[in-house]
Amino acid sequence: MMVSKPFLSRRPARVGWLMALLTSLTLALSACASDASQLSGAALQAQSQTEAAAAQLQTQSEGALQIDYYAPTGVAHWVAAEGGVLTRQFASQGLNAEGAARAFVGTYGRLFGLTGQESELRVERVEADETGSQHVRFKQQQNGIEVFGADLNVHLDGKGVVQVVNGYTLPNVGDLNLTPTLSADAAAQAAVKYTGLADGVVTTSKLVVLNPGLLTDLASPTYLAYQLRVDSPAQPEKAQWVFVDATTGEVRLNYPAVTESRNRNTYNLQHGYSLGSAPLARNETSAAVTTAVNCSANDVNRAHDYAGNTYDFYFNRFGRDSYNGAGAVMKSYVCYGSNYQNAFWDGAQMVYGNGFPADDVVGHELSHAVTENISQLIYSGQSGALNESFSDIMGESIDLTNNSGNDAATVRWDMGEDIPGFGAIRDMMDPGRFQNPDRTDSPNYYCGTASDYYVHYDSGVQNKAFALMVDGGTFNNYTIAPVGLDKAVKIIYRANDLYLTSSAKFLDAYNAINRSCNELYGGATSADCINVKKALDATKMNGPVCGVGGAPAPTPTPGPTPVPGPGVALVNGGFESGRNVGWGESDTFSYAVVTSGAAQTGSWKAWLVGADKDVTELWQNYTVPSNGGSLTYGYKIASSDSCGFDYAYVQVNGTNLKTYNLCSSNATGGYVQGSVSLSAYAGQTVTLKFRATTDVSLASDFYIDNVGFAAGALTEEVDPHALVGEATPEPKAETPQGEVEEKSLLRQLFLPLVTNQ
Repeated sequence: MMVSKPFLSRRPARVGWLMALLTSLTLALSACASDASQLSGAALQAQSQTEAAAAQLQTQSEGALQIDYYAPTGVAHWVAAEGGVLTRQFASQGLNAEGAARAFVGTYGRLFGLTGQESELRVERVEADETGSQHVRFKQQQNGIEVFGADLNVHLDGKGVVQVVNGYTLPNVGDLNLTPTLSADAAAQAAVKYTGLADGVVTTSKLVVLNPGLLTDLASPTYLAYQLRVDSPAQPEKAQWVFVDATTGEVRLNYPAVTESRNRNTYNLQHGYSLGSAPLARNETSAAVTTAVNCSANDVNRAHDYAGNTYDFYFNRFGRDSYNGAGAVMKSYVCYGSNYQNAFWDGAQMVYGNGFPADDVVGHELSHAVTENISQLIYSGQSGALNESFSDIMGESIDLTNNSGNDAATVRWDMGEDIPGFGAIRDMMDPGRFQNPDRTDSPNYYCGTASDYYVHYDSGVQNKAFALMVDGGTFNNYTIAPVGLDKAVKIIYRANDLYLTSSAKFLDAYNAINRSCNELYGGATSADCINVKKALDATKMNGPVCGVGGAPAPTPTPGPTPVPGPGVALVNGGFESGRNVGWGESDTFSYAVVTSGAAQTGSWKAWLVGADKDVTELWQNYTVPSNGGSLTYGYKIASSDSCGFDYAYVQVNGTNLKTYNLCSSNATGGYVQGSVSLSAYAGQTVTLKFRATTDVSLASDFYIDNVGFAAGALTEEVDPHALVGEATPEPKAETPQGEVEEKSLLRQLFLPLVTNQ
């Protein structure tokens, strides 16, 4: 699939992405409101049907099964066994790799919502690797129509023993009406109108089965849709993929379409836009140019030479002959447009604005082409962030090994540091330097809907993990020893090539990278793979993203473990030292409790609860002075719920000293002062705790900042937001089913609004 991927993107202004989110929400609710309960029932039914298949497979597997289910569909997306073998039952049947893979899916396909592999799966490739393992990739289809983003990988050893199966598939596709009522011409008109491109022209159109939930982590109906690519001859960088409902004509999904023996052709656009009319400046046998018409000779030569570096990198390390593995011509176009400060791969060639053919940029763009030909990661959501990250990883690895450009320690992990007059736009070791996230629960993680923006920002998570693998370091309470660039890049390439599928999430990359290391470098107990896993754990690549997904949470240890030790003075009361300093924290959905943004003073605050039956706790040990005193704090209540559902508590040793009813009528707007007397605990070491709970209904948020202690008696004014005494109301647990699901969807779609407060 051709995907256009710019090298850089700037985060949109707050109003812009807010409007985009509200527009998306309106579309989502109009499409989903009537189908939400039906879809949830289907997902639950699908998951229940996998249980028998899992039990059957457990009798064949060596060791306990690891099965990761995808919540929106209810079916498995990663199946492995602790002992490394899922089943040997097809190894003695004389089957080739595809035959053994199909036999496995024919027997255990219910795990993935598949009931007839012969018609439901089309083989895309069969590949043997250096370890002797075999890898079969299938594309899901229904009556010959592709299920968009639905792929399945079966991994076997050289004898046909099934080891791992992974991918995203869609159950119950056979229930969908596959006869379009909208013509292809009408869909094309709708797609062009949606893009707003005055010269837009549809260059690709086909029917697909589309479920946006395969990308978004949110439950969604399934549609028959036209997948259309809309190009602009005047502005090729603005090409888009648009999915038009084949029944209603509504746009259900869209994302950018602009994202490659050596055989290079480099063209000079002379600041024009027409790729077809650009003259050839250099080919494979040409010497470096000394002049270029209305362009820089340096741009021509760098684009050409760095494309050669990129070819050599992939061929020498992985035996890959050009981006498609079959010697495709690498076409480069320089001096694009008027003051165009970017670069992109458009599915056929690389295009650069003035000065942008730097070595890491060229490697980045050509690596988009490689990804397009192996995992085919869709350029939206988490798969899009992974797509961008793989390009950053390979581009920077080429930069660090081609003996060209600036490789000083101060810019070692910078992307684009050699772009004249522009400079670095990302830092892989320190993503926060450019407001990119360095872990999945970072406050910098962008949860909005503007896919052409957030894929460049959220790529920081895997970028950070890779930099830690290569150079080592201490991050997020993990100390990682370096494995070096050669090993790390080989692990990353293998994960992208053999394990990831088009709809992959960070959790899939976590599993794939660990698996690839185990296969290449001595297994999970080897020093290299222990440190690779530490880098992934430190960046929380297996954790929830924007409050959903991630690996199953471990069973919590009963009761909190107070920090820091015995407790004397309050530590980090204003939270300005960040997380993991002074305070213990826990949350049902593993949200970060101490986080940056919208503090009472400074830059950090604590954010408790949200929605969906959340429980959040924040605690610290403290020794109360012998003459007593009061705990003081600033708090803020934000809520869209009515009273009587959500609560917050200030506790000492588990006793509620103050209770807040979190509801819209009690919303404070800004921070207000709160306090509780600690005189009854004078001279004692106690556990101070802020606790909040929500039901399954609308969201409520409780913010805390500037926790302190006032010596002696404190005269407290009546707090109008607090309940009296030590009452412990619990949130109501039941609301009408339809209302629960719609409100849950609202919470998930509005999560970025809460996160970025």
